[in-house]
Amino acid sequence: MIHARGVVALLLCIDLASGCSSDESGSRPTSTGGSAGFSGTGGAGGNGGQWDGGAGSAGASGAAGTAGGAGSAGASGSAGTAGGAGASGGAGAAGGAGSAGAAGAAGAGGDACCGIIGPTVATFAPSGPIVLTTGQTITGLHITSDSGPCIQGSNVSNVHIHDNRIGPCGDGNQGNGVAVENVSGLTVDNNHFEDVASALYAVGTGNGDSNIVFERNLAIKVRGPMPRGQMVQFNHIDGPGHRIECNVSDQAIGGYGEGPEDHVNMFASNGTEASPIMIRHNRLRGGGSKSGGGIVGGDAGGSYVTVQSNILVDAGQYGIAVASGHHIRLLSNTIYAQQNAWTNVGCFIWLQYDGIACYGNEIRGNRVNYTNKNGEQNPFWNAGNCGEVEGLADNSFPDSSVTAAIWDGPFDDCP
Repeated sequence: MIHARGVVALLLCIDLASGCSSDESGSRPTSTGGSAGFSGTGGAGGNGGQWDGGAGSAGASGAAGTAGGAGSAGASGSAGTAGGAGASGGAGAAGGAGSAGAAGAAGAGGDACCGIIGPTVATFAPSGPIVLTTGQTITGLHITSDSGPCIQGSNVSNVHIHDNRIGPCGDGNQGNGVAVENVSGLTVDNNHFEDVASALYAVGTGNGDSNIVFERNLAIKVRGPMPRGQMVQFNHIDGPGHRIECNVSDQAIGGYGEGPEDHVNMFASNGTEASPIMIRHNRLRGGGSKSGGGIVGGDAGGSYVTVQSNILVDAGQYGIAVASGHHIRLLSNTIYAQQNAWTNVGCFIWLQYDGIACYGNEIRGNRVNYTNKNGEQNPFWNAGNCGEVEGLADNSFPDSSVTAAIWDGPFDDCP
């Protein structure tokens, strides 16, 4: 198996979110006074009647009769009718108690837009190292190895590795999670990689490999050493259908082995014009390499690679890069680094290899806030030896609105 890895050796001087109740009182009619007598002695004034009105007020007293001559006494005034009791206002109906919302189910490593990152299952059967065969499916295992890779295979096709825990794998740079050579139709998805030299190391013949897919995986404690130390490295992989999408590589655990080199490295690897190698919607954090970093296309050559809509935080001495090759596109990535002893440049294009062409590349729509080891902003560097680069005016170099908080933001939609 080939174990080469081109070194992106940036030894540069480019540190360049009631109801209301209503009471109505009873009415109060007034009693009428007695009529005046005719002749005779003065009649007594009429007394106002006093009826026992329910809860209403008593009737008012009748007015006194006018003094008569010799006539008979004036008749008593009629008693006032008792006022009816005022009706009580109805009490406002009590508001119904709101129902408690149901508790949300716990997600398994879920993301707001991209489904589950890592395994979709919670239990795993223990397993030793596995050698692949054509048509094989590996799922539901916790795979470890005391020596060499946890999973390896060569000259196989149509293999599916999903919903596993992978690692620890063997010591040294042979202890990869998945190591394959000359394969096609390989899908590695929803796995948890931990304590591995690299998560996926794929070597091709340069003669038509196809359909290697690495998606929705979680990788932590990627430890190297060089030349390993990647979440994913392609080495002379060619052909259509290759995708590295919607993964999380979180290497923020300091001092773990030699740590990551490049999170994603395309070494002398080529997609096709109709089907470029797609490196999209990944979230990458951590790393202290003075030669490695985030994502590099064209390491020792390569072509038709698209690096798009990735989020990188403190990923190493560089963020994203073109190191040679043609038709490599760096599009709409968001990159942040604070000052560290190893930080250099957020994005660069530089032909680093003799005898390899560098042309037809595009850098567009990227937002970068990258502080180098001297405490200076250094978002971008163009060595000027790759010809005209499309889209350079359409980037935000630097963009002070980009902070480490991008790590907690949403992914773009995953396919």
